[in-house]
Amino acid sequence: MLAMSNSNSPMSPSRNILRKGHRNFAHFFPSLKNGVSIGCESYLEAECCYLLEHDREITRYFAQPKCYEWMEAEKKFRYTPDFLVRCSDDSSYLIEVKHSFIHLEEAYQEKLDSFSLLCRNRAMYFHQWSRAKIHSHSSLSTLKQLYSRSHHIDTADSYFFIEAAKHIAWPVTLAQLIHQLPQFSINLLCHLLFYQVLQADLSQPLTLDFLIDGIECYGRSVA
Repeated sequence: MLAMSNSNSPMSPSRNILRKGHRNFAHFFPSLKNGVSIGCESYLEAECCYLLEHDREITRYFAQPKCYEWMEAEKKFRYTPDFLVRCSDDSSYLIEVKHSFIHLEEAYQEKLDSFSLLCRNRAMYFHQWSRAKIHSHSSLSTLKQLYSRSHHIDTADSYFFIEAAKHIAWPVTLAQLIHQLPQFSINLLCHLLFYQVLQADLSQPLTLDFLIDGIECYGRSVA
């Protein structure tokens, strides 16, 4: 038997992330995709949010979304995943974030193994993201820099930028783009790069020599 307890609001965690004596302290990730700050129990979970925010297939994501309770071999388990992720194709999956999944405490490993089996039996998707997996994304450092400048964007500015950018001869460096379209803010350029409207190899360091390959205009790539 599987039971679930939900938070009162779909954007609120199902349990308090500020737990006395917990070795991690809380972080709050200002999610543009969700329109609210996402509470995280560790800095690693906040780093996970950059990747969830950047992924175009993800529409929304929720921290500490549901508490699952179930029985296996007459033993009761209780577990809350770190994230519930909703995708544009109406699929969803759960994520557990840990520094490492090697040498976990035996009781916790048993719970994760049991929950993984439970998910497979119910056609649910459950992913385990370690620090190594999150940091394997070569673009993470650049994504952090771009996202820090991606807030407070006027959607009208995005529209006018896309219209103006149709006349750019791509590719151009960031410095060249700023020179050719000085009426648009660096924050807007960072926002469009982060959300992949401006197309570029994001493993590049974010300098004035950062090369931008082209722009996506209304779902169509222009380069």
